Amino acid sequence: MNELALKKKSLEESLSSHTSGVIESERRVEVVGENVLVEVLENFEKFLERDIPEDVPFELDEKYFQGIPYVLSNHELNAFLQATPHLKDNEDYKRYLGYFISKLVDNAFIAGHNNYQIDLVDLPPLDEVCLELRDRDLGYPLVVNVVGNVGSDFAWGAEKCRINFEGNANHYFCANVKDSEIYARGNMGSDAFEEISGSIVRIEGDFQNLGYNIDGSIFKTADEYLLKKLLDSKSGIKLGSDNKVIFIKPDGTEELVRDYS
Repeated sequence: MNELALKKKSLEESLSSHTSGVIESERRVEVVGENVLVEVLENFEKFLERDIPEDVPFELDEKYFQGIPYVLSNHELNAFLQATPHLKDNEDYKRYLGYFISKLVDNAFIAGHNNYQIDLVDLPPLDEVCLELRDRDLGYPLVVNVVGNVGSDFAWGAEKCRINFEGNANHYFCANVKDSEIYARGNMGSDAFEEISGSIVRIEGDFQNLGYNIDGSIFKTADEYLLKKLLDSKSGIKLGSDNKVIFIKPDGTEELVRDYS
C-alpha cells in the first residue's frame, strides 16, 4: 500500500466517530461525512496543480478558489493539516496551503462557525495564512486563533477580524489589515503591520521593524523594551501618522504614552 493510501486509511479511522450531515449556507458550502478529510486532501492535491500568480492582490471569492466547497470542524481542519506533510516537497506547498486554509476558514465562517483554533506547530512555516479573511458583513468579527510559525504575509488584507497569533512570523505580518484586533505573541520580521488601519494591536514579541503607512491604529504592549521600539521612528511608529501607543502596566492599567494625531 503506498504512502497516500496509508494516509487516507488513517484519516478514515480518525474520523470514525463523526456523523454525516449537510449544512447549507447562502453560498452552498457543505459539510460531508466521515470521509471528509480524504476528499479534502484529494482536493488540495488538485489545488496544488493550479497556476496562481504571486504578489497579485485577490480575494477569496475569485476563480482561483472555486471548487473548495468544504466546511470543516475545528478538529477536521487540524487533522487535514497534519495529513499534508507528504506534499511539502512541492514548491508551491507552503503558499498554496496558506491559501487553502484561508478559504476553509472563510467557508466555515459563512456557514456560521467561528473562533477556529489552527495548529501549525508541526508544519513548515506557511505563507499567506488567513489571507483576506473578513466579517462578510455578518455583523460580528471573524475570530481565528493560530499557533505555530508562519512565513510571509500572514493575515494580509484581513478586515473586521479578531486574530490571536502565537509563534514567529516572517515579513509583512498582518499587512494591509483594516478595522481588526490583533494579539501577537512571538517574533515578527520586517515591515510588520504595513498599511494597517483602524485597528488595535497588542504586541508581546519582538519585531524587526514596523512597515509604512500605518494609520488610525492603537499599539499596546506590556514590555518596556518593545515600548521603546514602538516609539523609535526607525523601527516603530513613524512620525506624522494618526496612531497611539499604550503601555500596559503590571497591574493591568493602561497608560497612553504617545498620541501621534
